[in-house]
Amino acid sequence: MFLKRMIKLIIKHERYLLCLNIIFFCLYFYLLTYHLGSVPRLFIDEVNYANEVRSFASFGTDIHGLHFPVYLSSVWGQGQSVLYAIFSVPFVKIFGFSILVFRFPFVLLTFSLLVLLFVLLYFKMKQRKLATFVNIAIITTPWTFISSRWILDANVAPVIFLFGVLSLWLGLISPIFLHRYIYLVMGAVLLALTTYGYITAWIYLPILCVLYLIYFLRNKLLSAREYLVFSVFLVILVLPIIYFAYRVNVVHASSASKFLFFDIPPLPANRVESLINFSQSNLLLEMLKNSLNGISVYFKGTDGLAWNSVSPFGAIMPWSLLFIPIGMFTSNMAIDHRVRQFKKLICLNIVAFIPLMFIVIPNYNHWNFLNINLSVMMGFGLYEVFNTIKNMGKFRILIPVMPLLLFVWFINQAYFGVGGKGTFYESQQISYSEVEKINTIMQRKKFDGKWLFINNLSRMFPYFKLVQQPVDNNTYLSISGQKDNFGKNMGLVKKYDYLKDMSVVGKAKSGDLAIVAPNFINPNWEKITDITFGGAPYLLVRKIDGN
Repeated sequence: MFLKRMIKLIIKHERYLLCLNIIFFCLYFYLLTYHLGSVPRLFIDEVNYANEVRSFASFGTDIHGLHFPVYLSSVWGQGQSVLYAIFSVPFVKIFGFSILVFRFPFVLLTFSLLVLLFVLLYFKMKQRKLATFVNIAIITTPWTFISSRWILDANVAPVIFLFGVLSLWLGLISPIFLHRYIYLVMGAVLLALTTYGYITAWIYLPILCVLYLIYFLRNKLLSAREYLVFSVFLVILVLPIIYFAYRVNVVHASSASKFLFFDIPPLPANRVESLINFSQSNLLLEMLKNSLNGISVYFKGTDGLAWNSVSPFGAIMPWSLLFIPIGMFTSNMAIDHRVRQFKKLICLNIVAFIPLMFIVIPNYNHWNFLNINLSVMMGFGLYEVFNTIKNMGKFRILIPVMPLLLFVWFINQAYFGVGGKGTFYESQQISYSEVEKINTIMQRKKFDGKWLFINNLSRMFPYFKLVQQPVDNNTYLSISGQKDNFGKNMGLVKKYDYLKDMSVVGKAKSGDLAIVAPNFINPNWEKITDITFGGAPYLLVRKIDGN
């Protein structure tokens, strides 16, 4: 029935508007996948996550040998969420590992979310103009594009979160008893999954659920029984991550344990730096400063971290922030009442984040639950302004055209500028092909058994681990010289396979190699070849005597 109505709408109604949106989607998908395997270069957090996914695909465990971890300790015990592995591991199993295969599932996930939201607004709710403006707002939001093209483990949580909100919304508006319960359970599952995607969700989700409870019961949108079903499923699904939080933050566990069949790893380098210091004397003042700093970050158009944003575009383009309060506070009775309920859910999502603004140190990653909701509300604001300025005639077209033009500017400067390498490309560290080239050289027979000395080995070895054949946990411990997975010096290695840290280059023997600066001159070392590392020129040199 729904498919038949959709086909009729395509044939008879507003076909040009629909065609325009289809063009938007096609162009956006092309941009999301364009040079996906090489632009941007690999950031260290992405490399660590790629190693985890490759380990799951090859051996069924994380890099530390755990089969069902609720969280990943990662290389240095700093922790990474497990959620994206659920989506990416099947792709790597089927197609083999590459950066393209590793990144593509998230592109597909984000794109599917945009299409689903558009279909619901355009076809199911028949709010065609609103659907178009929301679509324009989301696809022109820099954060949507940036977060979709490289894998920071926290990026996936807001996407799954909005899937959960859409499911919950469908449960609220569905007139069919069974359908309501199905959508509510799906919503609970998806919202629960966000806690396995980002630690901020541990604080955010309880606040949001309280606001939802008040809103649902006060407006009689759900019965107490329906909300109980939603809550029970949510609580049961988050129990393993609650136990993990208890082990990490209260017990300060130093070894892995079990919760049912789940593995509970320790987190030696707990990321408490994401929160403000609660032990200081002027705590209230610091909380206020933190929130104001966060707000200013959005108006400045950068959070100062090159891997999060490109100035002056920010996560949400600063000029577009004006449309967000318009979308939130304008009450348009011409919009279908079911869509107004969706808008209220998005508003509640934004309000629920306000307490976190005081305690979570602001940058676009830490505040990413805010980004995706703001972009949706920007679409509502654009729609309201477009409908209000009817007397401006042809100038109204600037409302949808301006964000599209600014997005083109952003794309050119951030990603595909001169030589196809924009600002964001340069902000990342090392490309897969650079490390792969060095690894190929080291595989030559004449270098068999020789060491390669490199600066900052503890940080660099995950790049080399990624381009080599995958190794299981026991082999990983052996070739990195570590005694156990979660020891005191976890990840602080002085050797890895053929790699050694430059700090011990004095022990190099004849035939050993090193990566050095291009102006390096030493009669005991000979140049083998020029290389690039992190986009910068280096020399690969070989020791020619035994001194």
